[in-house]
Amino acid sequence: MRICLPGNKIVYKQIKPPATMTAHTGHWRFTETPEGIVLGARHTCTIRPEGMSLLGEGTTVQGARRYLRKVLSANSMGNLRLTKAYAEELAP
Repeated sequence: MRICLPGNKIVYKQIKPPATMTAHTGHWRFTETPEGIVLGARHTCTIRPEGMSLLGEGTTVQGARRYLRKVLSANSMGNLRLTKAYAEELAP
């Protein structure tokens, strides 16, 4: 679920997070600068202890955190690249 806030922010909650998380929320922020728009993303998630085994035997909370940070960052970068391409396509 996503909610667009006036001006510069989209907040979201993943309704059905993957088995490795109990919750996942975040936001995308759009900041106007003299050079153009800067897009940023932030994630907050809770690791599901019983889901850590899906990441490999012996995975620690620290290892799960590193993995989820990498996956969520890559996902956000993909979404932001698509957003950029769409906005550039619409620009005059």
